[in-house]
Amino acid sequence: MRNGISRFEFPLKRQISIGREKDNDICLADRDISKRHARIKPVSAGILIEDVSTNGVFVKGKRIRKQVELKKGDVFQMGGWEIHVLVDKKEDLPKTVIREAELTIKKLEKGLFPDLPKHLIAEDPKMLKVFSLVKAVAPSDATVLIQGETGVGKDEIARLLHFWSDRAMKPFIAINCATSTEQVLENALFGHERGAFTGATDSKAGCFEEAHGGTLFLDEIGEMPLSIQGSLLRVLEYGAIRRLGSGKKENRIDVRVVCGTNRNLKRAIREKLFREDLYYRLNLVPINIPALRERPHDIPKLVESFIQRQMKAPQKTFSPEAMGELMDYPWPGNIRQLLNAVLRLLLDPKVKDPIGTDDLNILKSFDSQESVDFGAPSTFDEAKRLCIISHLRAFPKDSIPKLAERIGVSRPCLTKMIRDYGIDVQRERSGNSEEF
Repeated sequence: MRNGISRFEFPLKRQISIGREKDNDICLADRDISKRHARIKPVSAGILIEDVSTNGVFVKGKRIRKQVELKKGDVFQMGGWEIHVLVDKKEDLPKTVIREAELTIKKLEKGLFPDLPKHLIAEDPKMLKVFSLVKAVAPSDATVLIQGETGVGKDEIARLLHFWSDRAMKPFIAINCATSTEQVLENALFGHERGAFTGATDSKAGCFEEAHGGTLFLDEIGEMPLSIQGSLLRVLEYGAIRRLGSGKKENRIDVRVVCGTNRNLKRAIREKLFREDLYYRLNLVPINIPALRERPHDIPKLVESFIQRQMKAPQKTFSPEAMGELMDYPWPGNIRQLLNAVLRLLLDPKVKDPIGTDDLNILKSFDSQESVDFGAPSTFDEAKRLCIISHLRAFPKDSIPKLAERIGVSRPCLTKMIRDYGIDVQRERSGNSEEF
């Protein structure tokens, strides 16, 4: 990546896939790119692109329907990326040239971060300093320790480090060290050979090998068991891993390691819960993310951006008084809590436009900053599921297409969510469910 612009040419001699997952032919590290976003194949006049995403493929600002044929000189966009169609002079074959679209925060149009992904919003000086530090260290392979409270977006900063690095076209793998047992985490990180343990019928690569050439983000590193901390230190020092059951056989890896934590690791060291030598190895570049309550003036822009990304068209807005309350609230769960709350208000059919202070009474249920339960779902998936259920009950006679229009999503998207979330449409329409 040079001057903040990532650019490469990809000769198109067969059908290829583009998406966020590493097994695509072209892997784009962008939150706005679907796991499987598009399929492209060469045709006589240029290329045929098929949209298989939820976020869309756009030509001249309009989303394509299923597929479209493009010719030399045409440009289409997905997420924060533009794809230019060229023709190879020697072989007369279609070729794609991919580069980052110049996405700009309105207040930063002078060029501070012209390539900042559009969902990352910051005008507060504290966050601008964070972005400046990320920009400075991204080209290096130094390990980075991202510290901040729960919900501030440590994973997004890790992805930004990858996005702005020379490894951007390689895999970005993230694993939460707090969600697995010691044995499961060790296996997930280092992989295993066939017969390494009961049930190991095949060899399997771990996260380090899957991230080869790219970036591995170890979230909640402070929760990693001491026994695995020693293995991690060895990987960082020697650049090689040993799969479980491999004996002394080592596999060389080329991985940039980024870690995140909301714990005080120095205290963990004093309590003998974290290795001091590992801490200094990980803390080569510390990045501290401020809590949302320390930058309240970013909240209106965060809410506006979130509404634009979640809804087809802004169906609801916040009154100035309601936005003022959002800015005054301390948000112990930070950005994650804010967005969960906004999503619930957007999708609740009982909340009308504009959203007023009376709709924010749920905020008053907080007596301390210890709570992170907003009275709202803990995940976006849960919020969407509850939204669908509430609409089915509020409008039991609506067809699926009409319901999709009310919610602000496409009919196929709503159908897929109903299937994925296991919603019984007839039962919810009849109001016989015990949920709520």
